[in-house]
Amino acid sequence: MLAVVLMSGCVTSGQGDKMREDISLLSKRMETVEIRLNDQMARLRKVLDEATGLLERNSADLGSKVARDESDIAALAGKIEEAKHLLDEMQKRLASMEETQQKTTQQQQKIIDRVAPSMPEDKEALWKEAQTRLSGACARRPAASCGPSSSAFPQTRAPLRPSCRSGSPWPRSSSMAWRWRSTWP
Repeated sequence: MLAVVLMSGCVTSGQGDKMREDISLLSKRMETVEIRLNDQMARLRKVLDEATGLLERNSADLGSKVARDESDIAALAGKIEEAKHLLDEMQKRLASMEETQQKTTQQQQKIIDRVAPSMPEDKEALWKEAQTRLSGACARRPAASCGPSSSAFPQTRAPLRPSCRSGSPWPRSSSMAWRWRSTWP
């Protein structure tokens, strides 16, 4: 047994050379793998840096767009509030104008009813209505203010005759007009 233990630790020179070749091959493979891994890591870092920069720019752009949109929304909300206020004011004005128009219409109707009540259509009824109103108006007013009287239109000295050329009843010359006018009280 002791011989087996001692023999197991010994290597022949052929086996040692082969082991050295294997170690050297493995070392070369490890170096190429390391070089490839380093290249891939450098490329990954570059891509990662580009992606990070892009995300930061997009994030900044997005942030500025969000801030701009928020300010636009606030401005629009202010305009909407202003429009609501103007609409309320216009509705109040409209209600006030409608109320004023209603009152004016009522007052106009009262005036029309008092001043110009409905008149009869046929001439006989109209004549009777006029006589009734005239007699009622004269009863409420002093006699001097009601209707024509003989003292209101005095007789002229000369009868009016039409002018020869114009056919008008008014005198042509200014002296005749003065004479005619001087007869008025």
